[in-house]
Amino acid sequence: MGRRPARGIWDSYEHVVHYTHATLRKMLEKGGFEVIEMSIGKPIQIPSWHLYVGHYYQYPSPWTMDWKRHLGRSVFYWLSRIERLVRLGSIGAFAPNLVAVARKRHVAM
Repeated sequence: MGRRPARGIWDSYEHVVHYTHATLRKMLEKGGFEVIEMSIGKPIQIPSWHLYVGHYYQYPSPWTMDWKRHLGRSVFYWLSRIERLVRLGSIGAFAPNLVAVARKRHVAM
């Protein structure tokens, strides 16, 4: 819309890296892991207390305090679920969080 967000489009002001599910799978397999399941994680809602009361709290803020971000993240989550159905199980670009369950392969001696 011609405006740049103050902290980036995903609020990635810490250490966030964006992977595709194929890249994450390859990295795990190259590291000696067997991927058991790959899924889409529910959106992480960053508490927004500091915007209103000047302090950070570790528990979630009510959705009414940050409804725009909450709605945006929820929309992308549900779009990613639909996209996965359309792509026949492949996780696409709308997925906000990838969750991988993997186990270390045993090396026979």
